[in-house]
Amino acid sequence: MGVTQHGRTHRLDLADPTLREWTCTVLHADPEQGIVLDRSAFYPGGGGQPPDHGVLLWQGVQTRIVGTRKGDDPYLIPAEGDPLPPAGTEVVGAVEDERRTRLMRTHSGLHVLCGVVFRDFGALVTGNSMEPIKAFV
Repeated sequence: MGVTQHGRTHRLDLADPTLREWTCTVLHADPEQGIVLDRSAFYPGGGGQPPDHGVLLWQGVQTRIVGTRKGDDPYLIPAEGDPLPPAGTEVVGAVEDERRTRLMRTHSGLHVLCGVVFRDFGALVTGNSMEPIKAFV
């Protein structure tokens, strides 16, 4: 499947969008810039699609990932105050499954809806944010 490398990071999410957990090595960690991994299944966002959230687990420690900043590499944004794994540390990455699944379903549904709007009204729909909201119960 096409290009699966972004800078130094091998993009596992592009090869397998169902992957939720993997082992990787930290290449760079900075509280301001973020964390760069050698392999990542975190979708960095784009085209109106928000980035994945999840965690990095290492040596009994957890770092929550709350976003991604694009650059030469995808930089994972840790939750404020969470510890950073040092460069060279092997970590387990885990994507928040419920969020990823909601985003995938919303993305597919929006394509169908846009097709119907174009077919029935001849109107093109442009993108916007698809940040999921929790349903009211």
